[in-house]
Amino acid sequence: FRFNNFSFQDRDPKLGKEAVLKLFEAVDTYIPVPPRAIDQPFLLPVEHVYSIPNKGTIATGRVERGSAKKGDPIEVVGHNKLNKGIIGGKEYNWYTRINVSRTKEHK
Repeated sequence: FRFNNFSFQDRDPKLGKEAVLKLFEAVDTYIPVPPRAIDQPFLLPVEHVYSIPNKGTIATGRVERGSAKKGDPIEVVGHNKLNKGIIGGKEYNWYTRINVSRTKEHK
């Protein structure tokens, strides 16, 4: 979406912030929330992989089905390899970050 300059300044709230909130309320009313398959196994297709110094490798993607919480075992599959680990934590922002740590029993 592209908004005019009023939406990010306090010049005229009726043309700015209030109008944007009204627009998104209409969109939320018109477009139904898609059903989430939370009762199926966890699946997160990896879209990007980043290597961050002192942090390790971070993979990002969008959860397509299931759910995961800290301490859950996880399998990372790709390039004919299977890596096992444990979810060390999740972070919510504009995205979800799941920290996966390897243990001796999961190598």
